[in-house]
Amino acid sequence: MEQKPDNSNVKPQDEMQAMRYLQQLYQNQYSAIINELNQMVGHLGELNAAAKTLENCDVIEGKGMMMHIGANIYINTSAAKLDKVLVSVGGGWIVEKVLDDAKRYIGGRAEKVTGMYNKLSRNKKELETAIIEVSQRMEQLSR
Repeated sequence: MEQKPDNSNVKPQDEMQAMRYLQQLYQNQYSAIINELNQMVGHLGELNAAAKTLENCDVIEGKGMMMHIGANIYINTSAAKLDKVLVSVGGGWIVEKVLDDAKRYIGGRAEKVTGMYNKLSRNKKELETAIIEVSQRMEQLSR
């Protein structure tokens, strides 16, 4: 059987200060998780758009199009034969892959990001519970 620490000699104001500290700590962690989740949503959107484009390569092959080159600047270009694509694999490295391998790679990255998103979502829920518990304890101490 687990023994709980003896808090009988802890002053209410000391416990309140500890609760305020915990509340701030949890709030900071919660904000960081929210920011990370938002970034993951954006990254998943990019991965899904890339996957959809790769699935529809036959539609754009050999046709003219406007290509985004950054800073809201576009150039007129045409898509030649699309049997190989360049894929960023991290660390600034770009690898040439055949179309089917690129599709699998992007699908795998999307699965990994989705897994991380789900894990962070669970952590967010746990933090929400901890924040509520700390707030309730602070309310009890303020009475």
